[in-house]
Amino acid sequence: MTSLETLLDTPIFQALGWALVHFIWQGAIVAILYAGLAALLRRRAANVRYSAACAAMVLMLAFPIATIFLAGRSSTQALKDDSRAIVARAPSSPASASGTQSESLAQSRSISESAGDFSDSYFSASPQSLSFRL
Repeated sequence: MTSLETLLDTPIFQALGWALVHFIWQGAIVAILYAGLAALLRRRAANVRYSAACAAMVLMLAFPIATIFLAGRSSTQALKDDSRAIVARAPSSPASASGTQSESLAQSRSISESAGDFSDSYFSASPQSLSFRL
């Protein structure tokens, strides 16, 4: 693998990619809701219409950020689950383990440890901490 493929295979870039994909429909929903709200607020004061537009833009900023955290959390959880499944399938006695099984067990342990370190450092914020007051 090239260094670019290795970099793009990391959970943070996977989460960023999924956030961009999900923003297509999330942004469309926010835009449709704003269009309806703007039609209802046509005769209201400019400050009210401006506040509604600002709220829509803040939502368009918040949705991808929340998606990155949720997608990142699920991808690191999937890594942990995969590594636990590999460990569970590994033979219990070292005498019956072949060289390739021992290597896969060592790899799964290192994946599990690195996934735990990654999730602790990059995903320490919770969705509850991403609240906005409008």
